[in-house]
Amino acid sequence: MRHPRGAAPVGGLLLSLVLAACAVQPEAPDAEVATCEGRPRAHCVRSVSLGGRFACAALRDQTVWCWGRNDESQLGYDSADLCPERLSGGQTRAVACHMAPLQVPGLARVVALSAGGAHTCAVLSGGELRCWGGNVRGQLGNGSALPSRAPVAVGGLGRVVSVAAGAQHTCAATAEGAVYCWGANDRGQLGVEETPSVCAAEGAMGPCARTPVRVTGVANVVEVAAGDSHTCARTSGGGVWCWGTNTDGQLGAGTAGGRPTHEPQAVLLGVNPLRRVRALAAGDDHTCATREDGAVLCWGRHDRGQLGVAVPESFEPCTHACIRTAVPIVGYE
Repeated sequence: MRHPRGAAPVGGLLLSLVLAACAVQPEAPDAEVATCEGRPRAHCVRSVSLGGRFACAALRDQTVWCWGRNDESQLGYDSADLCPERLSGGQTRAVACHMAPLQVPGLARVVALSAGGAHTCAVLSGGELRCWGGNVRGQLGNGSALPSRAPVAVGGLGRVVSVAAGAQHTCAATAEGAVYCWGANDRGQLGVEETPSVCAAEGAMGPCARTPVRVTGVANVVEVAAGDSHTCARTSGGGVWCWGTNTDGQLGAGTAGGRPTHEPQAVLLGVNPLRRVRALAAGDDHTCATREDGAVLCWGRHDRGQLGVAVPESFEPCTHACIRTAVPIVGYE
């Protein structure tokens, strides 16, 4: 899950952790599909995912409904609405949007979804993956760099059990415990050193993968979470591994600053690896985890109190205030 840069989405992270902890695993293709008949759709929501100024909800009838910004087709449908957006210089411009939820057409049997910077991906009941929206860095995983309003299939994965959309990259965990990523790799967020493509975005060229590449160095993965340019994975044993940018300790491995790394790093609690984790959620530059005993622990950027503890006096060696290992949120330990 990715949030607009500069925000401090602690509430959204906690909501994501609760939903993830209680999430229904992808069902067999012949599983009975629940319906929303006899109740308002607002009372039939299974999960919600927040993207960069837009949101999507997966309903119990296995449909997806989205609302908000739509300048890169991230809502999965055409919209004629325009919303004002304030620019850094004080001017405003109109951007495509839709202010109320509408169903994403051509998409059914959805059991999980994740919204990123300007794209969304959904896991279907049979383990297939569909993505739509912005695609400038190949984050849709279909081999193209063009945006798509219609959900496109991501091939070469097998049965997907978890998906996470970052700012301009996406990662998925499969039933075999493997992790695959695609999209931008300028900060090592794909978990591989070299990628097969170079993509242009915002006037610059950067390494990318337009189709999934496998992450090595971590196995038995059951859940993934993606931030702006870092990725974390939870293993079946309850450990957490992260890779990508580490300017503010978002890898949780006890360091900050330096070069990004594509090699998965074990998240620490003190000097020991974090254990017994049951759910993950990532913001732009920080990550939180729910442990089996109900404790919520966070690490990474902390200049707006997003880790739920006192802000440290020293910023060094972080770009901003940060905490470089997992710490319990006050009142949740």
